[in-house]
Amino acid sequence: MSIRTRINKYEASKLIYRSVDTLKHYRQQGILIEGLHYQKVNSRSIEYFKEALYAWIHVFNYDSQRQLKARKLGLICELSGSTEVEAEAS
Repeated sequence: MSIRTRINKYEASKLIYRSVDTLKHYRQQGILIEGLHYQKVNSRSIEYFKEALYAWIHVFNYDSQRQLKARKLGLICELSGSTEVEAEAS
């Protein structure tokens, strides 16, 4: 059984370099998952799991970089009319 380090919304915000409002948005949109990334303490308080957020932000940033690269490749394909780059991107 692993021990989870619980942090408040301000510490979580600093950890993942996002605002407290962005954290709320991520929860509401299901990007952060209750029980995995955070836990409701009561109707007004939330604790985040430090290790889960740390792992999530690394995956999130990696995926964002991949998506950015794919968009750039897609733009190159549109401009050149080439399908060769599209095949390389997949």
